[in-house]
Amino acid sequence: MATRGRKKGVSKTLGSGRKRGTPNKLTMQVKDAIQNAFAEVGGQKYLVTVAKADPRTFCTLLGKVLPTQLEGDLGLTIKCHEEALAELEAAAMAIKAKPKARARVNG
Repeated sequence: MATRGRKKGVSKTLGSGRKRGTPNKLTMQVKDAIQNAFAEVGGQKYLVTVAKADPRTFCTLLGKVLPTQLEGDLGLTIKCHEEALAELEAAAMAIKAKPKARARVNG
């Protein structure tokens, strides 16, 4: 039986193998095929049709292509459950404390 590869204990030749970051040929071919099929069915117009006809599928697609982490300052504050509940209770108390307007009687 013939042996494949290098013998046990022999180090790999420096610089051999695929360079870091080089894409797999099959992956490139599959991506090209998908892009070609996308262009053939209508591109952006097709996506609009899918979004209207099947929003769940479209949102799944969005989840695959959108970044998982957004950076930037939107000016929003995220509050924990206890903080939000305390604010709501304070607002409810303020509403209860306001005097109610009395209905006018025409006469």
